[in-house]
Amino acid sequence: MITEYYTTRHQFEGFYESNYWHSDMEYDYNNLMDDESMPKGKHYELVKFDEYKRALCKEWIDLVKYQLETATGNVIKRVGVKKFRIDSPRFYNFETDKLVVKIEFNKRALEYWCLKNKPDKFNEYLKENYSSYDGFSSHTPNSIGAFKDEYFNKYKTFKEREYNNLFNIMLEFYLNCQIDFEVDVNEQIRYWQDENLGEYMRLVKD
Repeated sequence: MITEYYTTRHQFEGFYESNYWHSDMEYDYNNLMDDESMPKGKHYELVKFDEYKRALCKEWIDLVKYQLETATGNVIKRVGVKKFRIDSPRFYNFETDKLVVKIEFNKRALEYWCLKNKPDKFNEYLKENYSSYDGFSSHTPNSIGAFKDEYFNKYKTFKEREYNNLFNIMLEFYLNCQIDFEVDVNEQIRYWQDENLGEYMRLVKD
């Protein structure tokens, strides 16, 4: 089965004041340039921002694919089926960009891994990430019992479960268990930036 997966901030940092992009990146890049590559009266700007964002997203997908080669549970079949897109919030007060990527997965294997193989850990994950608190009202079950009730009794078709975010939550949990996103993905993204950021910079007049 194939579903659209929406990343979390932990997995994909987005392009607003993050390591992927922040307001000082151009300044830092210019400070690294020597005088010969910086003619008087000019400076570097990231003029190919959209190309940069798409290239970084492709690198993210490739890194996740590589990490999933050794994943357990036989859950994920393919990541990045067809096209991907960036889902940006209207305001960045509380949210950031999400990478929306199509994932082909084994539904029964995902159910087994989350609900039978790791029930205590999944229950803890739901409680930590989907409990309501002051300023945030969760519409997602925050216990495995309530989650299973919605999954098996309230929403019984694939489309209903997909629309109500149930597959996304299980995939989110599975991916976080299989991949250390900070070390194996986001740290590698920073190495990629060191090697490739210059491709999207151009000299412009001060």
